[in-house]
Amino acid sequence: TCEQLRVFLDLGELQPASTPTDIGLQYEAFTVTSANGRQLAGWLIPAQWQGELDAEPLGTMLLMHGTDGNITCTLPWALVASANHVHAVVFDYQGFGGSDGTADIAPLLDDSEAVLDWIIADASPARQQVHLVGTSLGTSAGEGPNLAAGASEDVRFTLAIPRTFLGAALEAKLTAED
Repeated sequence: TCEQLRVFLDLGELQPASTPTDIGLQYEAFTVTSANGRQLAGWLIPAQWQGELDAEPLGTMLLMHGTDGNITCTLPWALVASANHVHAVVFDYQGFGGSDGTADIAPLLDDSEAVLDWIIADASPARQQVHLVGTSLGTSAGEGPNLAAGASEDVRFTLAIPRTFLGAALEAKLTAED
């Protein structure tokens, strides 16, 4: 749940928020079209330091929420990312929060791929260095670790679709029994 995530990140004093501005973060709302034509709602939360945009972010974190939430549940992770010089990108899957459609696990990988395409369409170095953080249902996009073609010593994580992440944190990963 959103509350458990705040406790896990030791942000217990952080109150539930409706938008990133509620916790002092700037953001840009965006929409992306998934493979089946559904519109997905998301936010780009740029890396920020003491309320100012970070001139040299280190990368981008794709945050994927669980079955009991929406993008607002990822805001504690976005706060941590931003404070550590990393952009955060959050989005609602089809049928969740502000996105079109009916909630269903089937289009999740297509939704993830559409958002990842949107992230890396920006050629800035920070948008090419993508890390995945998924909770519960949001772990479905993570499959690794696998070494990516051309990778040196670093381990890269691969989506169930053929893409790579520099790293992944998968919390409460779904299993076949779920």
